[in-house]
Amino acid sequence: MAENMIVFDSLSYANKLEEVGFTREQAEVQATILTDYMDSTLVSKKDMINSTNDLKRDIEGVRAELKRDIAETHVKIEALRTELKRDIADTHVKIEACRTELKRDIEETHVKIEACRTDLKRDIEKLRMEMSLKIDQLGDRMTIKLGSIMVVGIAAMVAIQKLL
Repeated sequence: MAENMIVFDSLSYANKLEEVGFTREQAEVQATILTDYMDSTLVSKKDMINSTNDLKRDIEGVRAELKRDIAETHVKIEALRTELKRDIADTHVKIEACRTELKRDIEETHVKIEACRTDLKRDIEKLRMEMSLKIDQLGDRMTIKLGSIMVVGIAAMVAIQKLL
């Protein structure tokens, strides 16, 4: 315990106070008060070294704990990075599958459209031929009717001429 105490020569202090005019009793009280105060408030060099060493140990403990936490965080980050890379790769595969499926669907749609176009062209040509035939038939019927009207008109003119 003597190592942790600050060395203070209270007798020498009291003697110096007496030399400047204090009574012996005043000098002893002053020395006692100062000694008590120093014992309760001042820190010795050894106390300071012990406190410093305690703080260094605490700091090292915190440092080790932080290093451990940082290492664990790095491991978690790497795991997340790996997981994200896998998810991104999976997403690329799904996107490529969708792209392939859409291309196939578009091609099928083009084929269906072309088939419809071909069917429509065939149907239009068929209707054109039917219309052409009906127009020809209508022309023939009109020619016959016009011919009949002309025959009737000529016969009427001949009959009128005979009557006149």
